[in-house]
Parts: sequence; C-alpha cells; structure tokens
Amino acid sequence: MSVLNRKLFNRGGKVSSRGVGITSGLIDQPVQKFQSGGSVSKQEALAPFFADLSGRLLAGRSFDQGIGGALQIGGEALSGSAPLLQQGLATYRAGQKQTDRKIIEDAQGFKRFVDTGERVFPDVEKPLDQPQFKTVKQLKHKKILF
Repeated sequence: MSVLNRKLFNRGGKVSSRGVGITSGLIDQPVQKFQSGGSVSKQEALAPFFADLSGRLLAGRSFDQGIGGALQIGGEALSGSAPLLQQGLATYRAGQKQTDRKIIEDAQGFKRFVDTGERVFPDVEKPLDQPQFKTVKQLKHKKILF
C-alpha cells in the first residue's frame, strides 16, 4: 500500500482524516472551552511601564551637572513613559472591576453573579450523580434494606 493512498492524503472530496492515525485517541474527548482570564495584578499591568522607564533613565543624557541633570533625565523619562503608565493602570482597574462582582451559589449548585444573575462559568455542566449501589443484593449486603 502506498503512503499516498492513506485516508490522510485523500485527494478531492471531503476530508475524512479526523480520528485517524495519531489523532485516533482524541475523537471521543470533547473540545475544552476555556474561560477568559481573570484579574491582573498591579505588577503585571505596570511591567511594560517600568521596563520602558528604566530604559529611558539608563539612556538619558544631560549637560547639566548634579541634581539639575538628574531631574532633567527623570522628567524626560517619565514624560516619555506616561502613556504606558496610563495604559497599565487602565488594564489593572478593568481587571479589578471584573473580579469585584459578588458571586452566590444558586439552588442547582451553579455560581452566579448577583448583579446580573448570569452564570460565572456558563459552559460548565454538573456531572450526573452516580448511584452508590447498583443492585438490591448490594443493598441487602450493606444492610440498608431489611
């Protein structure tokens, strides 16, 4: 059998290579749906600002000596990095607003936001409860039934 005659290399028509070869064990597993990320720490949100600021401070030059030259370099570095500071703080505040919502558990055991009533994890389904005993004989053995 030629390698090109395999299902994977089907020429024309519908592709029927799903679940064939190295993907054969993946066909029975459902595709995972990941939720969007949660909050961002202040350090993560401001990391680009600090990286840019430190680069500008190290590369800054001034013809003034002493404290005047240091203030000039610092001022130029801060003014150049200000947009990244604003963007980092906006990212941090947006993450804080999202996680500050109050969450309760409903009667079915799902977590819901109090303000809107929507489920926190809408795609998550609870597993079906499995019975502990399968036959009457097992129930009698455990002395649950007479």
